[in-house]
Amino acid sequence: MTIWCHPLIFILVSLATWILARSKLFVKPQLSIAQKEARKENTEKYQKSGLKKNESGALLNAVTDYLQTTEAYLDPSITLDKISMELKVYKHHISQAINNNTGKNFYSFINDFRMEKAIQVITSNHVHSKTIEAISYECGFSSKSTFNNLFKKKFQLTPSQYLRKISQ
Repeated sequence: MTIWCHPLIFILVSLATWILARSKLFVKPQLSIAQKEARKENTEKYQKSGLKKNESGALLNAVTDYLQTTEAYLDPSITLDKISMELKVYKHHISQAINNNTGKNFYSFINDFRMEKAIQVITSNHVHSKTIEAISYECGFSSKSTFNNLFKKKFQLTPSQYLRKISQ
């Protein structure tokens, strides 16, 4: 009897594993057509790049650390070239790291930091003495309209509406 138990258990476990593997429990989420195209485009776009995939995340972390510690994003004239020179890394590699890891271009990436700073400034207690335009310039935006458009896109409210909402 014990001779038949082991093979039977093996068969049952194998069958259960096969059933679970075929079920939706172990199925990887399907990418949308747009996501597949973007991934394919990035793969083709950076095929000849000297930046390896495992270095890309580390470079993004280095860029992020640099931006957070120096607050270079507050400079309205910040460019990929300036960051490249500061970090002594090819600008193409920085661009690739940002694009591959965040799906954003350089300026969208920088504007995210600026938006975080804007929220900090707006939610601080001394904001009532500042105009929205002053806040936008303080956060590195070169125009009030760009700031308003990006803010509304991110929060579905204008900066003024957001300020009134948190003041209530």
